[in-house]
Amino acid sequence: MDAVVNDEELFNTVVRHIGLFLETDVSHLRRDSHLARELNGLTSLKLFELVLYLEDTVGFEFDEKVVDRIDTIEQLLAYIKEHRRPLGTVGQTA
Repeated sequence: MDAVVNDEELFNTVVRHIGLFLETDVSHLRRDSHLARELNGLTSLKLFELVLYLEDTVGFEFDEKVVDRIDTIEQLLAYIKEHRRPLGTVGQTA
């Protein structure tokens, strides 16, 4: 898991992992980027898989009921910040 200190680092880390997961260039993404429109081929299933991947790599608890409410990078970042796990607890669940 990447140790993320501030909002800019979180943004950069999440975007980098999105690019790794989707195996695509994500340099055009901004905070207000709409995930489904900006990332070709990002279906709702692929978004769900992406969030599960980010859960492990970035370290936050994900409630699968909210995936339909995450449309933009900013919404994803806000969700991650609100549900971050303390450092050193990756892979542990409550």
